Amino acid sequence: MLRMFAVLAALVLPVMIAAAQPEPPADNRYMKFKREKAWMVTSRYFVFPNGRPIEGEPTNAMVFQGGPFENLEIAVPVVFETANARSDPDNDQFPYWELRFSSVTGASAVAQRTRVPGTQAWYMLIRADRAIATNQFQITGEHLMYCYETEFDERAAWELPWPGEWPAEAAAWLTRDPSYDLPAADGSDPVQALIDQWTAGNDPKQIPPLQLAKFMTGHVLDHVRSNGTNAERPFGRPRNIIRDGRGSQARVSGAREVALNLNGLMGGFRVQNAADIAVNRVGSQHDLSVMLAAVLRRVGIPARIVIGADKNESSMHNSAKSWVEFALVAPDVAGVIWVPVDVRELKGSGRGARTWQQNWKHFGTSDLLRDVVPIAHHFHPPANFQSFNFPALYGIRFNSTLRHAGAHGALFEVNSLHSGGPQQRP
Repeated sequence: MLRMFAVLAALVLPVMIAAAQPEPPADNRYMKFKREKAWMVTSRYFVFPNGRPIEGEPTNAMVFQGGPFENLEIAVPVVFETANARSDPDNDQFPYWELRFSSVTGASAVAQRTRVPGTQAWYMLIRADRAIATNQFQITGEHLMYCYETEFDERAAWELPWPGEWPAEAAAWLTRDPSYDLPAADGSDPVQALIDQWTAGNDPKQIPPLQLAKFMTGHVLDHVRSNGTNAERPFGRPRNIIRDGRGSQARVSGAREVALNLNGLMGGFRVQNAADIAVNRVGSQHDLSVMLAAVLRRVGIPARIVIGADKNESSMHNSAKSWVEFALVAPDVAGVIWVPVDVRELKGSGRGARTWQQNWKHFGTSDLLRDVVPIAHHFHPPANFQSFNFPALYGIRFNSTLRHAGAHGALFEVNSLHSGGPQQRP
């Protein structure tokens, strides 16, 4: 009989995020924001056995990794602002995190907000206060985000010059990605070789940054053929789910009983290295994002990937969407202008290098991202954190010896709320 979760810590984080958050997006002559929509995104991350018994243990014990976990830490991604979304700057009830273990008593957990070194990507770092012996654990998080349609005046921004120096907020996104922009196996750099080919060996900065970003976007769209593979299913299902006999419908025990549809459970993302994408010329929407971000950073334009939960997509493979945002600065606008590039829509509409000087919908202007809630800036967790089988946004680390590979899964639920004022946790 399955044992219920012991709720170790209801991590209602009164993190003082208001002072650190940007102001609500204000219209300027280059970018306008329309039709605010409030979303509550609930994310659940399960770590559970992979179905193989531990040597020397009863065959029905199935203790994950043999336990106990010593100095267990879980890295949970959280996004506070993107080109078209922001968290509520006046509501300290979110983000909210809850950590649950099976078969554990007497433990607690603490959480702190931290950045990935060298970037502006935020994570919540959750630590158990003692060694844990458990069959499974689960992280549940809730985050309130406001999303907008964007209307980008490309003509007004077309001639914006290169800045003398990028602001710190943007400069952090110039560094090559340590997970997905590595040299090829033979030590070569096929990404840079493509850039040299596309620019005929000329200095890319001979044209203004917006023009260069669009020129490079067109070439990346032409270069990479879509294979449609986006997300990977988990190896197995969470063990401590109390099923109610309705197929994929399940109920998780705890202080807040919630029905779960496990059809959307993801095991992670099969994302390629940019060098491999450059050589193979085939990939998913996420590979397109990786490739474009790598190219833009190489030519001196700060660029970041955003992964979001798409409310309008029901299939597991498309419910997680990624896009790229690049930075512009203007003398008449304070701060950085982030321009969203929806690679999935641009690829589907046949955009490419031949039409880069034409106006493109989904390049800056978007009426679709209003329904996609940002959840992470990286596919892979920070350095020294593990994802099993495939990168899955989240990650764990601990001092115990690993004896068997584990399995994990992530589930995202997005619900719209009434806009017009701060929300409170139920």
